Amino acid sequence: MHIRDMKRRDLHAIRALAAKTWKATYTPQIPDDIQKKVIRDAYSSHEMNRRFRSSITLVAEENGRIHGYAFFSPEKYSEHNAYLESLYVDPAEQGRGIGRSLLHTGLRRFEQPDHCRLIVYKGNKSVYFYTKEGFEITGERNGDFFGYPVTLIEMEKKLNGKG
Repeated sequence: MHIRDMKRRDLHAIRALAAKTWKATYTPQIPDDIQKKVIRDAYSSHEMNRRFRSSITLVAEENGRIHGYAFFSPEKYSEHNAYLESLYVDPAEQGRGIGRSLLHTGLRRFEQPDHCRLIVYKGNKSVYFYTKEGFEITGERNGDFFGYPVTLIEMEKKLNGKG
């Protein structure tokens, strides 16, 4: 498995993988029509161009096939700290260390970060993954997701003994 920077030529594969992972991950919590809106908007050319300019965009590739991806950005009020926007791995490939490799590769791109933060939907099984990776739940809040009510879990991992 090779972790590399995402290229524009990867967008079709990323959109297909996003649709697949969202369906597998969120079907119990988020209706199909809302999922489709998210995929259309969050992975639009406009939004992906923004990510290419302002985020660290990584893919996990093996034998020319993308099995996972992650988006990191600098934290809003402390640019040396990391914010994990998204991390998704093909459900058929989970358990092979792909998510862990994406996470650690992305974190190494930040210069001496104190912490990494993320937000995940309550009920998402990835909370277990993030907990195993050293993240702690720091809060919970209700939100509105394209008109659909959701509960969000805020998580944080302290890095380099700081934070």
